[in-house]
Amino acid sequence: MSCSAQRHRVDVCHQESSRGAGQLDNQVTDLATDWAAAVGRVVKDGVGGNSHVPKTCRDRLGHRLFLAALILTAATLQAFVPASAVIIPHTGSGTYDYPPLTAPAADVKAYDTTTVNLLTGGSMGQDLWAYDDSTVNVSGGTMPENLWAFDNSTLTIIGTFDSFAYGDYTDGDSLDDQFLTGEVLDGTPINNTVKILNSGTVTLQAIPEPSCFAVFGI
Repeated sequence: MSCSAQRHRVDVCHQESSRGAGQLDNQVTDLATDWAAAVGRVVKDGVGGNSHVPKTCRDRLGHRLFLAALILTAATLQAFVPASAVIIPHTGSGTYDYPPLTAPAADVKAYDTTTVNLLTGGSMGQDLWAYDDSTVNVSGGTMPENLWAFDNSTLTIIGTFDSFAYGDYTDGDSLDDQFLTGEVLDGTPINNTVKILNSGTVTLQAIPEPSCFAVFGI
């Protein structure tokens, strides 16, 4: 007699957002393996007078399907669990230069009236954000994929650009949410998305004369 699926119940609860998706996958796989092994050894027939007699379950196909369903669920959840981004916030009114600071795997956010300078040899993660009344200057280093200007901030990019003229750009202008290509001051190629919101301003600035390099920390 095959085992009735209605006689068994497995409740899986997961609420551990701080753990990685790989751990969740392992937990579900372990649970399914243990369940299939246990049910495959002994189940109760549950029919008539034999309801208390242990019997060996022969229906391995159902268990395999159940195992496959749980593993598929784990894989689906893994696809929707985002990697935890590392964020470095700068607040107050100080100036922060990259280098000597470095954040190759972290997003950098400037708040308040801080100034953040991305210079030759500097490194940041995927996003560089300017908020509040902060100032961000980009003239070299490893370019983040996305450059953001929010609130009343100013983000200045110094270099030569392929499709956009020098000057100031605000929310809704031609540069907003567009790819900016060209080279920054130290010759590093730029191919980045620029996003402007609220009263933020992005300034495309020409490379200054050599006598002005000290102003930008070059």
